[in-house]
Amino acid sequence: MIRTEGNDAARVRGSAADRRSQREFWPGYWTAICSLPERRGAAVVVSDRSAYTERERLSDPLRDYRPGVDELLVGYPTREGRSARLLLAREAGSPFGHRELSLMELLLPHLTHLVMATVRPTEAESMPTVTGREAAVLRHVALGLTNRQIGRDLGISEATVRKHLEHSYQKLGVSSRAGAMTVLTRRTNTA
Repeated sequence: MIRTEGNDAARVRGSAADRRSQREFWPGYWTAICSLPERRGAAVVVSDRSAYTERERLSDPLRDYRPGVDELLVGYPTREGRSARLLLAREAGSPFGHRELSLMELLLPHLTHLVMATVRPTEAESMPTVTGREAAVLRHVALGLTNRQIGRDLGISEATVRKHLEHSYQKLGVSSRAGAMTVLTRRTNTA
């Protein structure tokens, strides 16, 4: 079985049992091999059996989330605190051996584009960015200044301010000053 997932794919929501599962999952996540790409900040290849003794595996709070005999993790950090992972689960037979781990380490640079293609950009990353001048105009808008006052402060005409705002609105997908401020506030809070 092959699964690809980002580090928030395992989040559990909903009922009380789901919230209990979530409380059990996340404390163990940051000490488990599944968080190695985030903790190391580098691409990793590791299997459960190569990282844990049998005793550690049996006492691991995340064991219920890992089906089968062994699981091989190929992980790439995408940005701070996030990663893209390729998980190869062996449901029957023998665990992954040294040979398979070595083979995956050799394939690591060649799998980068494949695994990274599974990562969806966040809303903030997928939005087009405004230019420096448009950002300056928007900062003045946030202060409640009129187009004339903004033009005077920036040394540009009122018509140029209006054009910068039009382009900013189009890029942000809004039609007003208030809409632009809402989008920029949301974007700042999620970044």
